[in-house]
Amino acid sequence: MLAKPVGGYVRISDADLAEIRRAVKNGLLTHEEAAEEERKGVLRQREDIESIAGGRPIKWYEDNNLSAFKRNVVRPDFEQMLNDLKAGRICGILAYDIDRVYRQPRDLERGIDIYETSKESLIFKTLSGQNFDLATSDGRFSARLFVNIANKSSEDTRRRVVRANAAKARRGKAHSAGPVFGWREDAPSKLDKHFTWGGTKAMIYSPRNWGIRTYNEEIIYDDANEIVMGDWEPIFKTLDTWFQLQALKGRDARESPGESNVSYFLTAIARCGRCGDGLKGHPKWKKGERTSGHNYNCNKQRPEHCGALSIDGPKLDALIQDLVWGHALRAGQQTQAPKNAMPWAREAELKDLEEQLAELQALREANKVRAASYVAALDDLNARKNELLAERAVSVVPAGARTISEELLAGGWENLSIERQRIIVRKVLRAVLIHPAKSRGGRFAPERAEPVFHAA
Repeated sequence: MLAKPVGGYVRISDADLAEIRRAVKNGLLTHEEAAEEERKGVLRQREDIESIAGGRPIKWYEDNNLSAFKRNVVRPDFEQMLNDLKAGRICGILAYDIDRVYRQPRDLERGIDIYETSKESLIFKTLSGQNFDLATSDGRFSARLFVNIANKSSEDTRRRVVRANAAKARRGKAHSAGPVFGWREDAPSKLDKHFTWGGTKAMIYSPRNWGIRTYNEEIIYDDANEIVMGDWEPIFKTLDTWFQLQALKGRDARESPGESNVSYFLTAIARCGRCGDGLKGHPKWKKGERTSGHNYNCNKQRPEHCGALSIDGPKLDALIQDLVWGHALRAGQQTQAPKNAMPWAREAELKDLEEQLAELQALREANKVRAASYVAALDDLNARKNELLAERAVSVVPAGARTISEELLAGGWENLSIERQRIIVRKVLRAVLIHPAKSRGGRFAPERAEPVFHAA
């Protein structure tokens, strides 16, 4: 019978990454060479770990280029390793040093809990020569002491960096040693980018391009309450014009909320069905690398936001694109609403269903219906309501869609910029309500998306 594998955890340390990034910043390494150096560091760690494995098979876990100190960073392979350790799929952890695995005390305690409650004798070894064996009380004491020291060192470094950057901002020094804006003539062609309307507005509104120094997106003021100007040559020269633009920007934001410089098609258009907050697009990450996919998430930025809803981005985008583009094409054939347009025949049925849903909710809140009966009835009513909404969406061209210009439709959907696609969506839909999933991790369910049309 083969021996159970031991987990081998590899990760480039924050110090190594900082050194590599400094080399790139100073022109000593290209981005490709930096990536190669990071990979070489991981391979060296693997060789070192193999030397202490004692012949046991190793299951590798790699979180390259991910910090173990920053609280908001999720290390996918670290999480998988703890799950495998708890489930008994591996018999311990090997690492180059303990700070590659743990740099936050709370993460260490999660690991210690598994070692203390396991019915097996689990392994924990590093090449440091110190006793960090989490299966023993002395090892746990050493590990706790070292991780707390490492954590304080990272906190001290962070404070020094923040203090230095803030002082640099107050002196008007540029944050980066590279070009402040634009492209170099000798830049590779793959870096060339086309200007978009959103990107152009962002460039014009950016304080940096007017020579204004900011820190953490806030304008820096000196002791005389004057704006601190940067030590670089700005694109635009007159601060009075910049203040006028800020006034225009505020007006534009009130008239067209959520339309400025977005990266994802349905950001702020898709809304949480629980709390009503606008969903935001976020890239999907796998093993520390950004994938081509994305999700729309409810972010818990304020107490009234639930932060507990997510949906697959590309599939939702495709669903709404098909719906909206169909309306836009039909609207292109109707320059104005027919004067004798017939109302949708099942409007009364939909209204009755909505009243039944409201009554059911009131009964549940008054504890006059059992939870099991409530859930069953709610699912049935919502299913019938979604069917009716879908039928109405197909049969009715919203009034807003009739204002879409021929110019917007001429080039086809794929040739429109994301900003123009969003203009069309805004004319057809008020929002897209995303309802909670019935189960976690399930397949994409189109019925979760409820389009909210402008009044016909």
